[in-house]
Amino acid sequence: MKIKKRLSNLKVKILDSKIYLFITITILAALIGVGLDLLDDDFTFHDILVEYHGLVYDLIVFGILLTIYEAIRDKKDKITRYKEEIDDFRFWHSDESMHRIKGSVNRLEKLGVNSIDLSMCEFSNPRWLNQYKKMRWDFSGAVLKECLFLMVDISTSRFRITDLTNGAFVKTNISGCNFAESILIGTSFEECDLTDIDFKGAKVDRPDWIEYLEKNNNSGIDYIKETFVVESYGLKENFDYIVLVKTNAKQYKVRSVYDW
Repeated sequence: MKIKKRLSNLKVKILDSKIYLFITITILAALIGVGLDLLDDDFTFHDILVEYHGLVYDLIVFGILLTIYEAIRDKKDKITRYKEEIDDFRFWHSDESMHRIKGSVNRLEKLGVNSIDLSMCEFSNPRWLNQYKKMRWDFSGAVLKECLFLMVDISTSRFRITDLTNGAFVKTNISGCNFAESILIGTSFEECDLTDIDFKGAKVDRPDWIEYLEKNNNSGIDYIKETFVVESYGLKENFDYIVLVKTNAKQYKVRSVYDW
């Protein structure tokens, strides 16, 4: 029974792996070839050497190609699996989901994946993200309260409609990032590159927010001053402010009088 079980397991292993299947077929073909050669009256030992060298060469060439193919396919399968794991826990709001997503992100980063979709994810302690020094990630709709991005490159990442309350971006390249409609209440930017950033519709907590950015030694501030303006919105007792594109600021002020 044990021998039968082992043979059955070996059969499954051979059929499941292209490498094992290739080696098995090669060995069988070699044995058949040698058997036929032995039946030939003109067969000599030199014929074996010729066939043997040809077989070794084929094994080396096709073995290397097959190994490369298997490695590439295995990497793609792992990337797909880890991204699916993130999707499975994307809308969960628990410590378990955060740890599962964190594990998947670590594995994707080790596989060299630079673009990771963490949209709509919620992290109770997102400061672990700072361990990655270069990110082109999508945080749209995510909850990243009290996040910290220190001396990293997250240029062109997406933070659209992201809750970044009390977060901090320090000495970080955030050029080209999209912060449209994000919550930036209590969020600080210090010595960051603000070039080509989209702050349209972002919610902030002070009317002099743009001047505050300038005082914190952020580069690219001229672009911010030329493009955006901060306006109050809501009821008079509400001290929230919104960042608007200058060409749309007047239109928003007229609309807000009636809408609020």
